[in-house]
Amino acid sequence: MKIFLSYASEDREQAHLIAEALRDEGHDVYPAKNWPQDVRAAMKRAEAFVVLLSPAAVGSPYVNEEIQQALLSERFADRLVPVVLKASPHTPWILQTMQPIPAKQSPKIAAQMISKRLQRHGAADSAAR
Repeated sequence: MKIFLSYASEDREQAHLIAEALRDEGHDVYPAKNWPQDVRAAMKRAEAFVVLLSPAAVGSPYVNEEIQQALLSERFADRLVPVVLKASPHTPWILQTMQPIPAKQSPKIAAQMISKRLQRHGAADSAAR
């Protein structure tokens, strides 16, 4: 699945570890060389949206804009996955209702949990067709 990974620049190291673990799970993850450099074009290409939450992320106007775009996109219905790197009291309430995945244990476990959630929703989409 093509996944757009949204994160704050302060969380870049953890984001790269999770992105690599998602690639190991068989996903195509933005950012990568084979994706458009333009964020809007990359979001249009994506089939799922994963946002890494931390105090830096919820304070980032760029991450918040990406979250708003994802929430408005029908393409990401049931494919918007919040992942908590570090809890913040300022996390948008709507993301708190989406069963955020904790990333405390390891990037590999977080990637497996993301994959499982996306597969579950992918199977539901296939059954609805």
